[in-house]
Amino acid sequence: MIKDYICYLGYEWGVDCSNIPIRISKRMTNTWGHYTFNARTFKPLEFVFSHFLLDGSYTDEEIKSVLKHEFCHYYVNTLHKKDCKHNHEFQKACKFLNIDGSRYSKLKISENLKNYISSRNKYKVTCNKCGITFFQKRLPNHCTLENYNKNYRCASCKGTLEIKPIK
Repeated sequence: MIKDYICYLGYEWGVDCSNIPIRISKRMTNTWGHYTFNARTFKPLEFVFSHFLLDGSYTDEEIKSVLKHEFCHYYVNTLHKKDCKHNHEFQKACKFLNIDGSRYSKLKISENLKNYISSRNKYKVTCNKCGITFFQKRLPNHCTLENYNKNYRCASCKGTLEIKPIK
């Protein structure tokens, strides 16, 4: 579905996308898609999409909006031979395709992605003063559970932190 839709967009806009590889990544948890190109020649290298976008939690329209967004990056960068990021040229292309040109997606995080992210965390950290809680994958360098409280404080209220291993 992805390759076909990208090629369809390319056909509609008069560019050939058939030879651009598409990769699905299980490691992408912060973004839904990414377009990669050679910074010197602006030749397209690949489209990468998150496995979690395609896990059945999102509608075809939501998936197509992400595909259109990445296609706009490809089209504008190729046309102007520069990295346009989210500039006005990119915004015009997005507006033409009736999608949001924002860097931040409006898609809600699926339960599958929430479970995956939370399963990677190993420590729960709680502030003893303001009660804020956050999670960490690993301890900072040269730090143990015993000396964590001595070396680190809450960024909001400067209170002491209590760290506990999960599981």
